[in-house]
Amino acid sequence: MEIDRNIQTEHILPRAYKNDPYWLERFTEETAELLVNTIGNLTLLSGKKNIAASCNSFVKKVEENYKGKGEDGNTGFVITQYLVNNSAKDDVRVWDEEKITERKKWVLGEMERIFEIQIANAEESEKSYSKYGKLLQGEFGWEHQGSLLWKKPKLAASDVERSPGGNATGRLKLVKSHFKVNEKLIDQTNYFRKEVFGNLDWAQKEHTEKEIAEGIFVIKVLGKDFGIHRLTIGHNPYGDAQQNNYTTHISWGNFAETIKEFDLEGKELNIYGPPTGQKEPFYLTII
Repeated sequence: MEIDRNIQTEHILPRAYKNDPYWLERFTEETAELLVNTIGNLTLLSGKKNIAASCNSFVKKVEENYKGKGEDGNTGFVITQYLVNNSAKDDVRVWDEEKITERKKWVLGEMERIFEIQIANAEESEKSYSKYGKLLQGEFGWEHQGSLLWKKPKLAASDVERSPGGNATGRLKLVKSHFKVNEKLIDQTNYFRKEVFGNLDWAQKEHTEKEIAEGIFVIKVLGKDFGIHRLTIGHNPYGDAQQNNYTTHISWGNFAETIKEFDLEGKELNIYGPPTGQKEPFYLTII
């Protein structure tokens, strides 16, 4: 069977769900993290359509991004056709925990029918996959951290939710900070996007040049281990504008509330690479 490299897995509830209020209104972080990588939340799309779908609402995905060649003008993938046609039966197109559970049962049933097999313990297997999915298939202990990728000797107030006037940015700016690789000062306009986080799955935000990706981090603050977190990384190639500004940042997301509990202005932050042979997790320390 020939495999087309252009076929990609689409997360209906997107992995970067935190970037769109539509999804935040419909899923708590706990529920989203438990469901986002489960089989009921996955379908197939071409690479171009998958990038376009990104963090769009479910309604927009079904009515615009899942269109194309195939049944009723929808995508040619039967697994996605079923999703579109099934959602049309509802008065209001909706994607929630109940729909994901229903779809999982349908997908597993189709697999059993087509391959004439019995799938046992599917629920337990998904739970063991955990809300951090692929991470638990590899190493994530501190003893496995990779080499130092970047250091910021003195965190700015805006990096750690301490901006004057209470105007927190919610992001860590990734700048030069006099960091060198092979005795050469890094180029902040592409080092983080291409070198540090280049292996992550990046998606372009609709109608802009901005890109986003999601990375798994193991975080330790002032000696306290806060475990594993998903953080969103943003990149704006025009953010530099020849003025030495930052082009890439890490959004603290819900971890911002923890950052606020500490007085971290002026502290040192380090980002280390993943364990040998792995794409994730990254290791982030503030000391």
